[in-house]
Amino acid sequence: MLIDEFHSVLRNKIEERLEHGTLNYYAICALTKGFADLNRYGGIQAINESTMRIAKAAYEILKQKTHWNGRPAVKIYGWRDLAQQGPIVAFNLLRDDGSYTGYSEVEKMAGLFGIDLRTGCFCNSGACQIYLEITNSQLLQYYQEGKECGDTKDVIDGRPTGAVRISFGRQSTIEDILVLEQMIDYCFLGAQPSIDINHPLKIEHYSAAISRLMVYPVKSCRGIDLDRSHLTKTGLQYDRVFMIECCGTTLTQKRHEKMCKIATKV
Repeated sequence: MLIDEFHSVLRNKIEERLEHGTLNYYAICALTKGFADLNRYGGIQAINESTMRIAKAAYEILKQKTHWNGRPAVKIYGWRDLAQQGPIVAFNLLRDDGSYTGYSEVEKMAGLFGIDLRTGCFCNSGACQIYLEITNSQLLQYYQEGKECGDTKDVIDGRPTGAVRISFGRQSTIEDILVLEQMIDYCFLGAQPSIDINHPLKIEHYSAAISRLMVYPVKSCRGIDLDRSHLTKTGLQYDRVFMIECCGTTLTQKRHEKMCKIATKV
């Protein structure tokens, strides 16, 4: 939905249409258990105070992150009125030249550290428009170019189409923030891990080996096995440099599964 008008594109498959606002009836069955948990942890006010302390700590850590050249590394959204602020921090990471790091990249790197993040527009395109300063015409353009919920089109024409959100609950701890900070420092600021946290993945002990190398010259078509490749600023050479368009929309396997049978050659 745009800021000042309604706009919705119905999906073709009935099972996909059901995702548009289906009642979460399973959650209704869990209400009694949920209220019991609230009472056991001291009530909603106690949980709110605890989670807000953690969220404020995360906010303070993130807003101080900078690159080697002094440029800010994080752009945080909201946090102007603490009385209206919940225990969440929505942000995007910035590169040392001021450009945006896509939220999909952040989400994938966070996964290596066992961190669950929510990314995108969080089912609220209106808020995305306001905080990311996206105009109605730009939002419609994104839809026309194939932008949809759950995809990886996180930066279009240099502008973010969504953000990263960390949400804190009753089981969140300060240690969770330190793991997040370690991930950002190591993956996006070039720093070495400096803290020792009892965590499933120890970055200092992590090693990887390339077992297979492939590129996909045409998006969503069959890939090509390689023995070696050149690494460019945008990734492996010849990887996803072409795409197939029809009626102004990029075709992908999400809607056209048989595209995987199209062979490519460079």
